[in-house]
Amino acid sequence: MRIDENPLFRRAPVPWYDSTLACILVAVAMAAVIFFTLTGVVVTFEQPEYQGYVWVPLVVLTPALLVLLTTIARLLRRHLARYFQDRPL
Repeated sequence: MRIDENPLFRRAPVPWYDSTLACILVAVAMAAVIFFTLTGVVVTFEQPEYQGYVWVPLVVLTPALLVLLTTIARLLRRHLARYFQDRPL
């Protein structure tokens, strides 16, 4: 079997779930979840009978913050890589 003398080099396609629009939608959804959980924390501290359940919104808050931070980091890394790639030296 011969090796192709003139291979075509292409950029790898970006999966739909890693597109900029999908990342922005995920960030907006996680911001809404964070707002909801912070509201839950406030309610649990205002109602004495619910103070034992403050762990529930905190358990939901932790992965929402992690997903939001990693998504923002992914968007920033992508934007900065594009900025420095297109920048003249």
